[in-house]
Amino acid sequence: MSGLETNSPIGPNEQLRVEATIENTGAQRGESPVALIIGHDPQIEDIERVALGANESDNLTLEFTAGEPGGGYEEFPIIVETEYDERSVEVVVAE
Repeated sequence: MSGLETNSPIGPNEQLRVEATIENTGAQRGESPVALIIGHDPQIEDIERVALGANESDNLTLEFTAGEPGGGYEEFPIIVETEYDERSVEVVVAE
């Protein structure tokens, strides 16, 4: 996996979009679930299945609708995870 971008910071009840480039660096076609995991108490919020040929890559967008942040501001980790790789970044929800 390469590249992980979000539209953070976002406001309450807005859609967080997470864009990742998923790569198959192997010599054979492969298929894998790609999960968007949110928060300090991690929970899967979106999951897509990706099939790629040998040495292929594809851009994928995963989404999550934010809630109301406590105290008007919340920062938490997100993880994009495949069977073989994961990337993480902190995101912000603020009024």
